[in-house]
Amino acid sequence: EKIGLAAGKAVDPFWKIYREPHQKQSTWDMLESMRIGNVDPRDRNDPSQAGEGEENDPFANEPERHPALEMHSQKPCNAEAPATLLLDSFITPNELFFVRNHLPVPKVDLDTY
Repeated sequence: EKIGLAAGKAVDPFWKIYREPHQKQSTWDMLESMRIGNVDPRDRNDPSQAGEGEENDPFANEPERHPALEMHSQKPCNAEAPATLLLDSFITPNELFFVRNHLPVPKVDLDTY
């Protein structure tokens, strides 16, 4: 549904949301096997409108994470506490609880939420 918003436009801004987990050679190899053609350069949109820059980064407002978390991916955030810290207590502190996001963390105005 979301990717359909790019109909007739660059999909780069949407691809950026899922880029880190999918920027692997195996992903590119799979996509290459399904290629049906190439876009003629004359049909390409202006790359300056592709959503580049931090002001268009959907992950620009991510909250800070505890420095002890082991990061598996930055965008979207996928992190867990090291096993050595989990053994320190039966209860895992909130800031060390695992984080697994599939999309950016929404910006919420606490006064109106």
